[in-house]
Amino acid sequence: MKSPRLVIIMLLALLLLVTCTSVPKFSNEVSSDIKSTYYQHWNSGLQNGKSGTDLYIQLIENSVILDSVLFKGQISKLNQTSYDSLSYVAHLGFKLQSDKDLIKSSFGKFQINEDECVISYHVVSNKKRRFSKISNLEEQKSVNYPSSPVQN
Repeated sequence: MKSPRLVIIMLLALLLLVTCTSVPKFSNEVSSDIKSTYYQHWNSGLQNGKSGTDLYIQLIENSVILDSVLFKGQISKLNQTSYDSLSYVAHLGFKLQSDKDLIKSSFGKFQINEDECVISYHVVSNKKRRFSKISNLEEQKSVNYPSSPVQN
C-alpha cells in the first residue's frame, strides 16, 4: 500500500496541472495588427437617460476577427462598424450582455488593470479562440448627446 504522503503529493501535482491548463494564455500576435484603441464615455442628455462607454479598436489589416472584450469588469461583443471593416466598437454599461457564450467565457480568469482590456479573437485562417491584452488604453473626452445614441 502506498504511503498517504505519496498519495497527497500525487493529488496536489494533478491539481496543479489541471489548474495551470485551464488558465487561458495571452497571445501577442494581434498586437501588431492594432492601429489604435481608445474608449469614450457618453451621456444621453435626457433626465434619467442612459449612459455608457464605447470602446473602439481599429486594425491595420483584416488578418484577425475580433469577437468580444472584457473592459472595466464588463464583457461585451465587439462589432464591426458600418463605415470601416477595420474598425470595431463595443458598447458597455447601458445593457447587460445576454450572450451565454460571453458570460460562460474564460474572461473571468483574467486579472487586468483599469486602463487595460482583454479581447477575444481568432485569426482569419483559424477558428481557434485566442486572447490578447491591450494596455494603456486612452480615454477620449466624454460626449453628451441630446438623446440616447444607442437604441435597445
